[in-house]
Amino acid sequence: MRQGESADAGESVYSASFVYERQDRIYVDSRPRPEFDNLMGLHTLRLSLILRGQWSLGARLLGELQLPGTYLYNDATSNPQFVRLLGLGDAMALFHFRLARAAVADESDDHEAPARRVHGLASVGLRLPTGSIEGQDSTGRRATEETLQLGTGRPAGVAGGSVFFALGKKTSLFGSVLGRLSLGETKYRYHYGAGMQATAGGEILAGDSWSFSLTAACLYAAPDRFEDDVAESTGRTDVQIGPGVAWSASRNLTVRFSALAQVVTRVHGLQLVTPVAATLSLAWRR
Repeated sequence: MRQGESADAGESVYSASFVYERQDRIYVDSRPRPEFDNLMGLHTLRLSLILRGQWSLGARLLGELQLPGTYLYNDATSNPQFVRLLGLGDAMALFHFRLARAAVADESDDHEAPARRVHGLASVGLRLPTGSIEGQDSTGRRATEETLQLGTGRPAGVAGGSVFFALGKKTSLFGSVLGRLSLGETKYRYHYGAGMQATAGGEILAGDSWSFSLTAACLYAAPDRFEDDVAESTGRTDVQIGPGVAWSASRNLTVRFSALAQVVTRVHGLQLVTPVAATLSLAWRR
């Protein structure tokens, strides 16, 4: 299964992705501050297992459910308190509407080459507040920094779209954008800002079983609000780029490893940055 490709009519796709993220670089107003790295020793480790299912509900309709499990650890050498949490994060339910599914005749001399395919999807759904916002630090008090909670405490509307373009047998292009809007504030009067994630990339097949890809991603988060004021050290834009490699163990099973390195960082106030994030995933198509 190629990267960015969705389930066809009558098919289902199931995947499990393990994501490693370690935030240990401090930026202040978009500038790296290595002296703070040494002084504070602040870091956050986040390990996530994301289970995803996508089902064909008709010729033009797909349903999708994402369930993330997360281990989160945060500490600082300048502070004896630490946070260690394990549990379910916020789930996401989506409907995808197929806007385009065109076949373009392959003009090559290889008569066995399949037609070029274009898939376009429009997506709408909800992020569900299934993750806890009652996580405590080592003193037994609630961790007041909202980024150190497993969930957000409020549902959010999500909408976007994606496109997949298979250029014959060997090459494909993909892109997607997904925005979110939090529906109200939590019981602690915290309101998450709107956000957006966009990705684009390409993949090339090498032989019968291997493929290599390059992906760029842009993540934007508007500043949050707390008790009717702008929350300190919130709001950011990140641009990441990185390679990936996939192995098709069979016609239906694909194993993929990818990494994204931070190349552009724009933050308000003092925030942590992830230099490199890595993902290992298995996808089963039936």
